[in-house]
Amino acid sequence: MANGLLAYVGISGKGDYKPFCFNQALMTSDVDFSDDMFLITKETADAYLKTKASPPVATPEPIPGDPGKKPETPPQSPDGKKPAEPKKPEQLSFAAMAWTGEVPPQKWMKFYTAILSKFAAAKGLKLKVTVEVAPEGGISKQKVEETKASLRELGMNDDLSST
Repeated sequence: MANGLLAYVGISGKGDYKPFCFNQALMTSDVDFSDDMFLITKETADAYLKTKASPPVATPEPIPGDPGKKPETPPQSPDGKKPAEPKKPEQLSFAAMAWTGEVPPQKWMKFYTAILSKFAAAKGLKLKVTVEVAPEGGISKQKVEETKASLRELGMNDDLSST
């Protein structure tokens, strides 16, 4: 992805690419193998970026009674599709929302992609995580120290409790 030959994308409910990873490093742990995620070519990614960068051009309406003026056809985006109509403001259903539940490890990325990514850019998203690890035989002191170091590298509290 970082070399710009392919982009890793998902499709949002609005038809946009969410997430849209192109010309940036992508960790293998960030890749979700599912029906909702795709690889697209550089050409398709570039065309998508162009449609996002330049707003649709408004065409002037012909003056009624001007016989010499033919109505112009609306401009098209590089992929041949008509530009999207301006979006109407959404009706608000909730002032805020919360969810509590357990997400199995094989669905963590899909949970992020399908749920959290929609709110990640806006202010007001908080994610509280409780991690419980209880393998047979316990956890070595080395793994505990590695976990603490990783938490510190992420700028997070490294207090671990023993149960």
